[in-house]
Amino acid sequence: MSALFKKYNFVFILTITVFCFLLTSCKKQIPDIPENVLCNGNGQTNYFPLAIGNKWSYIENGSAESFEEIIGTSTYNNKNYFNLKFTQQSTIHHLFLRMAPNGDIYSYYSDSLEFLFIPANPAIGQVICTYPIDTNISSRVVMAINEKCEIGGCIYFGVLKIQDYNQGGTAYTTYYYKKGLGLVQAVNWGSRQLDDVVLN
Repeated sequence: MSALFKKYNFVFILTITVFCFLLTSCKKQIPDIPENVLCNGNGQTNYFPLAIGNKWSYIENGSAESFEEIIGTSTYNNKNYFNLKFTQQSTIHHLFLRMAPNGDIYSYYSDSLEFLFIPANPAIGQVICTYPIDTNISSRVVMAINEKCEIGGCIYFGVLKIQDYNQGGTAYTTYYYKKGLGLVQAVNWGSRQLDDVVLN
């Protein structure tokens, strides 16, 4: 009776030990995601998390909402891009983005052309790209890499500020990106501010 008890006791302890080891091993493989993703992002180091199902909700000028969602992927010129669907009231636009191995994010323009959209290691004054004459925008320029933004209940530090200029050289839209979160604010004739987010 005593030997049988010792045998079962040994098996029980061994099972618990193996379970704890596996639990610890699995836990180490899962990245730590901040509790408040809306304010802190998902812990990634890129300025625009690209994954199917990622969603961003924005308040437009204090009331109306707009939405961005990665709904799938598309292949152009043998390169895979994430399909970012932007919905603003009844208007829908699509932007196709991919991340290069070095972390740079590119935007698809045509089968023979893509543009650097967000550099992985931006520098103040860097001209990210210059668009063709048939677009409304002329160029994108890095204005700051350590901005502070207060939006709703969140205070964002280390924000990347990018300025678009139109064909006449006039400042058009200013964008603010937070690592591990994406676009937190866009300002032109009005303001678009991040209100909710779902990141995978």
